Amino acid sequence: GFAAITDVFVDFITIDITKLRIGQSVKVKEVNIPGVNFMENENQIIVAVKAKRGAKLDDDGDDEETAESAEAAAEGAEAAAE
Repeated sequence: GFAAITDVFVDFITIDITKLRIGQSVKVKEVNIPGVNFMENENQIIVAVKAKRGAKLDDDGDDEETAESAEAAAEGAEAAAE
């Protein structure tokens, strides 16, 4: 989990990763929550999308990730944030 000093108490933080592509990530410095100051290094990666075995890129260089694998990544990100 991540350490933070906060004026508010939260059980979890939701980060929208739907626009992330393979190889992209979200870092602490990119998350702005009023009343919360993260104690982690600002360059600490919170969530990253890695290529899964057998992943293919289409002609535009975009990944052909299915909705199921995106949902699984989101669940993994929530578990890592807890």
